[in-house]
Amino acid sequence: MLNGEPKSFASDVFALAVVIWEIFERQRPFSHVPEVVAINQLLSGNRPPLSPRTPLRAAAVTRACWAQEPARRMKAAEVACIFTDMLTFAAPRDQKVYLQAAI
Repeated sequence: MLNGEPKSFASDVFALAVVIWEIFERQRPFSHVPEVVAINQLLSGNRPPLSPRTPLRAAAVTRACWAQEPARRMKAAEVACIFTDMLTFAAPRDQKVYLQAAI
């Protein structure tokens, strides 16, 4: 979308990954630079950095959803399955971390 392409399921998945990033990182991506710079960064393939605050599986999903080539991005249903699995089968300590991130 940033380079004039129409909205698609792949662009929605990219946006979903931004929301996932914001939930765990507790900030807005590229908030320290003007919007035009942020757009150029994204078009160049740069993504907001993932810190240790983001669980490893969530980071892997986020990266997969941010693939430069839209056809290589995960499907939203796959993201939902992975996060459901993370919450269902995680150790109680990890479940607490995931749930607190959403608060």
